[in-house]
Amino acid sequence: MLTLAQPPFIFPDESSTHTRTPEQEVSSSEDSDWSHSDKPCVPYRKGYTITAMRHEPPEPFGPPYSTQLHHEHEDWKGLSQTDYVLSRPTIKGRTHADVRKCLVITSTIRTGMERGAQIVVVDRTMVAKIYDPLYYPDVDDYGSKQDVVSEADGDYSREAVAYEELRKSPEVAAVTPAFYGTWTMDVESYAKRSHDKKTKYVRAVRFILLERLRGDCMNDVDPDDLREPIRSMILKKALLADAVISNAGVKHRDVCPRNIMILGSNYDNPETPISAIQVEVKVFDFNIAVAVDHPRYKNRQYLRIEKQVKKDWPCKLSSPLITHYGRMGDFASEGWCSDEQWGAEIWLWQQFHDDERFIPVIWDPSDPRKRPVYQERLKAQRDVENSSDSGINMDVDKDEKESDPGQHNKEPPHELDI
Repeated sequence: MLTLAQPPFIFPDESSTHTRTPEQEVSSSEDSDWSHSDKPCVPYRKGYTITAMRHEPPEPFGPPYSTQLHHEHEDWKGLSQTDYVLSRPTIKGRTHADVRKCLVITSTIRTGMERGAQIVVVDRTMVAKIYDPLYYPDVDDYGSKQDVVSEADGDYSREAVAYEELRKSPEVAAVTPAFYGTWTMDVESYAKRSHDKKTKYVRAVRFILLERLRGDCMNDVDPDDLREPIRSMILKKALLADAVISNAGVKHRDVCPRNIMILGSNYDNPETPISAIQVEVKVFDFNIAVAVDHPRYKNRQYLRIEKQVKKDWPCKLSSPLITHYGRMGDFASEGWCSDEQWGAEIWLWQQFHDDERFIPVIWDPSDPRKRPVYQERLKAQRDVENSSDSGINMDVDKDEKESDPGQHNKEPPHELDI
């Protein structure tokens, strides 16, 4: 495992002051770096060399953080994506110009136009997640033009602060890839200008480095090919991982099969006895996650009941019965648990209601529409408060949209957790 040097305590000023400055013109006949969409072809291919410099991201922004963001160009919607990306500086942060590393892309995982963050393997041992706005979709799901620079920078800043928070918890190391820090590189890009010439620009692009996980993405595994006990084992481990991550102060907010890696070699072998199956899972992709104790988290005031519950049960994890009630749609629709109405909630109850690692929950499977609540620990205190509930429920994000529990054919909301 490669251990990278830690940055010095004193950070120099941003070093990439030359970014987005045209350097020279080249003939338009040099088409190897040009695509049919008038954007440079994706450079992140096997053999591409990255000169990485340590980078300290700015504060996270975008939902659900309250950090203000100001556009440099009021008319940015009138620019092409290439012109906008080349003319707007990326968020600054601080670059450690004296901490450099040479990396070589040895294979690709997800690259291409309109793919968002580009994901590649570097030096065969690590994964680089590259937040290049030039290759983000410039139109959102509703047909509106998207601020690709803000999207890329927001993904980078949120994912960076999430991983930095998670690395403080030793327990999290077992359920997430190792994090090797935040980095920046200078990337050459070309734009067509006058007289059938292309102008070369140099721009700063941010990325993070992670452990390369060797396994199967849960989204690529057909649960019908697995025995039912194995399906339940994998899904239970995934929800346990989410609980460990939440206990470390980070809400993932997008726990679904595409963000879970299954590690193990014999879990899909029907000849292997169930007792001999050794499988683990790891959760990744924290670009919309939130570090709940960050001062810019705008919904911190809504965590008061959760904090009280954790204070009453200091050695236990939040229960998946509470966290994932009504939010199992992705797992149910893909066959990891029952897709029948209330089937996923009953599965949650069967798997977790007597698991002593979690805060005890009260729920009646015969009346599934009534939401589960945390069991009272201090009954006398609750009696004084004259509560009409039989337990304590969690506060949820003010922005969260309620889904209809039991209707698992619907896409769950992104604001999944408190």
